[in-house]
Amino acid sequence: MSVTNCYQPKIQSTDRKISLIDVTELNRSYALFIILRAEFVLEYFDIDNIHKREYLVGQLTQKVISLLKLPTIETDILISKDRIKYTLKHEPEFDSYEQYKECFEMTPDIIAAPDYVAIHPNGESIEYIKRLNRLVLVAVRIKSGEHLWVSSFFTISQAKLNLYIRQGTAKRFSK
Repeated sequence: MSVTNCYQPKIQSTDRKISLIDVTELNRSYALFIILRAEFVLEYFDIDNIHKREYLVGQLTQKVISLLKLPTIETDILISKDRIKYTLKHEPEFDSYEQYKECFEMTPDIIAAPDYVAIHPNGESIEYIKRLNRLVLVAVRIKSGEHLWVSSFFTISQAKLNLYIRQGTAKRFSK
């Protein structure tokens, strides 16, 4: 399944000017784009067929900001082609390549509906944790800038999650 985050409005114009009808169409297109962005239109990707430099995989939401007491605002979360390739080093943590691929390609779903969110002990990343066929963690680097970026994806043990919960760095995320 592939969903894009860019809506290209159809504008019919002449070399001289854009007609009122075309401007109205542009406004409708722009309004649709805003509605789609408000609904967190995400891009799913196939790690065996990466064709873009980056993908929109989620949004840092006000709920996560509040839970983790972050001094930031809502912003998009992206993953780069290079980071997708980088995560391949964690494939041996899974039972098979297919299991790794299936879990990793669920990154947008993990960010949208994690079981837990946490701040890494060094304070440099937000961690989205979800139990799929095992506990998986999507790390998102905290940096000032226009977007946040996925930095890694790997499995964690139940003991590590329990430690994060006891330390107060992991918070239960409920819908």
